[in-house]
Amino acid sequence: MTAEMVDHRPHSLYIHVPFCVSKCPYCDFNSHVGVEHLFARYSRALVTEIRRWGDELDHPRLDTIFIGGGTPSRVPAAHIAAALDAARESFAVSPDAEVTMEANPHSAEAEKMEAWLAAGVNRLSLGFQSLDGDALAFLERAHSAGEALSVFHQARAAGFANLSCDLIFAIPGLTTARWSEVLTAVLALGPDHLSAYELTPEIGTRLGADVAAGRTAMPEDELKLEQYGVAEELLSAAGFERYEVSNWARPGRRCRHNLAYWSGVPYAAAGAGGHAFLHRDAAPGWLRPRPENALTARQWNASSPAGYIAAVERDGHAMGGHEWLDRATTVGDLMMMGLRLEEGINTDAVACSLSVDLHDLLEAPLLRLTRRGLVEVDGAVVRATPTGRRVLNQAAMEFIPARTAAVVA
Repeated sequence: MTAEMVDHRPHSLYIHVPFCVSKCPYCDFNSHVGVEHLFARYSRALVTEIRRWGDELDHPRLDTIFIGGGTPSRVPAAHIAAALDAARESFAVSPDAEVTMEANPHSAEAEKMEAWLAAGVNRLSLGFQSLDGDALAFLERAHSAGEALSVFHQARAAGFANLSCDLIFAIPGLTTARWSEVLTAVLALGPDHLSAYELTPEIGTRLGADVAAGRTAMPEDELKLEQYGVAEELLSAAGFERYEVSNWARPGRRCRHNLAYWSGVPYAAAGAGGHAFLHRDAAPGWLRPRPENALTARQWNASSPAGYIAAVERDGHAMGGHEWLDRATTVGDLMMMGLRLEEGINTDAVACSLSVDLHDLLEAPLLRLTRRGLVEVDGAVVRATPTGRRVLNQAAMEFIPARTAAVVA
């Protein structure tokens, strides 16, 4: 395929809804509480920005839409419908497009579910995080285990045929035996997809501050690996395929939107704090100037809901900053993400999608990593070995050059 034949426009759209009932101590996502008075204006701004993206990109095909947060289920269902209507008006949404929305058990109600389905949402991602009462209390979740179970059954009854559940392990006080019981209970519900994330004390979160100050002790690495191993074992036995480090799915139920992220497919993003990944030759007009050595760009929106609304009302978009990436940085970032995939990353496909040659960038790091037994190479496909998966970040850093791209705020 020649460079002229490759469509570099985004075929995925992320929509961010930053509102939450409360701020979880471990959360480092862009979320805000106590700003319900902004819901209506935010919805109008979101519609305006989505339409602007469609116009700027010349109305490309959309294969996936992901409405995340925050807690999208927190806002009126009519606001979700308005955003999806704007997407259909401004993009060529594929008839079989995957349209995912995140929902918390506390705010996901049966009547809203029917409205979400009517609006076009066909995949629901439920933020269980745990079914253990002590773990939910530690995470300061607003729902109980009973609410989580009830919401799952309500979603099935409403008509959702594609349901995903998010869980967290390595929570202080959560034993491996109890973690196994939580997984078993969730699997008994019959989800189509499951994400299991290790609790990480991120910088800037309350949990991060508590761990740094010695107020909270995180589980030892041995326990983390043990609990991850339990997830691998139980999910495999239940017929789930691990396709990414933290994600398992029944056959045909992998999250297509997240696969786009990990595979280096460009994507647009609307909403406060939304991050987009774009090719230089298919970026919106507000990304100027375009450096000659730039291959791709990452753009992020203003993060505060009020600031986002003001920017969209003034300019039609809400870019808070962007970073142009040269060839080496682009390829390094894509290799880092691709190694998270169970099937690895096809370097020929990456070269084709970017319309560039990769040989000179990959030869040396691949030689070093294969000698250390961290990756294996099968033709054009590079994948992490079991040993490499245990030190994935370390292995992936071999592909990351010194950052040379300029940041423009």
